[in-house]
Amino acid sequence: VSENLDGAFHEITRDFANIRVGTQTRMDAADINNDGLIDLIIGNKRGGLNFYSTFLRTDAAVGTQDLVDSKTLNLFPNPANEIVYLEWTKEVLEKDTELSVFDALGRKITQQKMQNATHALDVANWSPGIYFANVRVGAERIVKRFVVSR
Repeated sequence: VSENLDGAFHEITRDFANIRVGTQTRMDAADINNDGLIDLIIGNKRGGLNFYSTFLRTDAAVGTQDLVDSKTLNLFPNPANEIVYLEWTKEVLEKDTELSVFDALGRKITQQKMQNATHALDVANWSPGIYFANVRVGAERIVKRFVVSR
């Protein structure tokens, strides 16, 4: 590095001394800057932190009635590598029940209608990472976080 501060640097490896960049990564979501939107903090074992703002509103993340709450919908397995199942624990499925999945950067990955009590979501070709399943039942929403791993 000395005498080459303005020069080009090229990555040689992402696996140095058996330490992989991004291993043991953890994520947390909260409204950190009080703007009404969910923010993401992602950290790793080596001390790195990344902050992301999303477009997801804090007041729309969970339904407001007892009929639909975060315990009404199960998501498994988590982490997943091929299929994620979303399963209702109560009879709340309506004709306009819709699933939207977003990645950790807020990009919409898929949007589907949920027409059965158990819905299978094929994630076999998705990149490893953190995803958010946003399920809309009428005017209510449930957000479930899941991980795709390999």
